Amino acid sequence: MLDFRKGDAAYVIGRGSGKVSMVLPDGSFDVNIEGYGDIHFNPDGTIGNMALRRVYYDDPVVVEPIKNERLWRTYVKMAKVLFAELAALDAVGEIPDA
Repeated sequence: MLDFRKGDAAYVIGRGSGKVSMVLPDGSFDVNIEGYGDIHFNPDGTIGNMALRRVYYDDPVVVEPIKNERLWRTYVKMAKVLFAELAALDAVGEIPDA
């Protein structure tokens, strides 16, 4: 379940940036995209019975995979380690505001 609250920024794949306009008791929520309207999401960020998550806290970073499987696996492992280290630093207040 995602932790969106009313007024939070949200990024919807294929639509762009918006704001959470409503959160229901079951954890589902609506995101309002200017010029498009409200889109309703399940608590896990999916729409209806589709299994693909469509909403994130910000525009997700997409890195084009390379054909060399060994290099790609190494890149993914390094990215996960770096993210874990940054999250640990942030948890103790060691990451300054940008």
